[in-house]
Amino acid sequence: MLVRVAAMAALLLCAAPADEPASAQASAPAWRARVEATPPLAPVELGAPFELVVKRFWAKAEATKTNLEEPFPDSVLAPLVVSLKGLERREVDGDVVETRRYEARAFVRDEVLVPQLQIRIGVKSALPGTEPGPAEPGPGALDPPFPWRTVLWTSAGALAAAASLLAAALYLRRRRRQTAAAAPSPPPPIPPHERALARLSALRRLTPSTYEEVQAFYVEASSIVRDYIEERFALRAPEMTTEEFLGAPQTERVLERPHRALLTSFLGHCDFVKFGRGASTPGDRDRLVTSAERLVQETRIAAEPVSPAPTDSQVIRATQARAITSRDGGEHHNKGRADE
Repeated sequence: MLVRVAAMAALLLCAAPADEPASAQASAPAWRARVEATPPLAPVELGAPFELVVKRFWAKAEATKTNLEEPFPDSVLAPLVVSLKGLERREVDGDVVETRRYEARAFVRDEVLVPQLQIRIGVKSALPGTEPGPAEPGPGALDPPFPWRTVLWTSAGALAAAASLLAAALYLRRRRRQTAAAAPSPPPPIPPHERALARLSALRRLTPSTYEEVQAFYVEASSIVRDYIEERFALRAPEMTTEEFLGAPQTERVLERPHRALLTSFLGHCDFVKFGRGASTPGDRDRLVTSAERLVQETRIAAEPVSPAPTDSQVIRATQARAITSRDGGEHHNKGRADE
């Protein structure tokens, strides 16, 4: 009897483990049917998005409505942060395949492990270097102090240079004014008649003896008179022939009849000798110079008379006369008021 009871207990103990897998398999969630994840082959960048593909498989006979409708929890992919971007189901070789596409991000350096799917993903830093660089001080922590002393000395030097330049400019300006004031004023221009008379005086002292010298004498005499007429009356006499000059309206306007007659005789005699139509004696040349001097003297600009300064007696008499006139006028005025 005891042997029979022990044998039955042994059978029960042996049968119990065989029933547990069935119970566990029955209680397992539908998403565990068969799951495959395809992580990226190369390390991903820390915090950067990458694609993660998860596939679930069911045998067509086992793909009941309950199994297909049971959702796949995204928490299975922890510690990855995921966002579902696409879902697709289709039949492949008699199986139902569900493809889920995620945008995933990893926030663990070096490597991240998804324990429920047993996948590992390499993670690299987004920084260019693997080792952190030296600490950098904050703005202003190690800045050198402002060079106030250098700025002050530089400003003082610039002001001193500017003051020196200004003083030099003022000094040069004052010197120029003093030099201009001390410089003698240019002499007044020589009047046309004085230049003409001086040239005629020099011409009178000549004693030409050859034909060429006589010709030069008459050419100079004609030139002296023509230059004088040009300067005195602003007539372009040297550029005109004798006939043109004597017949020009300007000549009749500025020269009186006696002077025109004198000028006509003078220029006619000069042309007569210059062009070889007559001889010339010393007396003829002397009379020629005398007529030119007369023309210049009679047509010269008259000097303005200068009033002489009044003497002391004249000033005294003028003052007494003004005083008497003022007194008589006042008495006459007072008498008129009394009569009224």
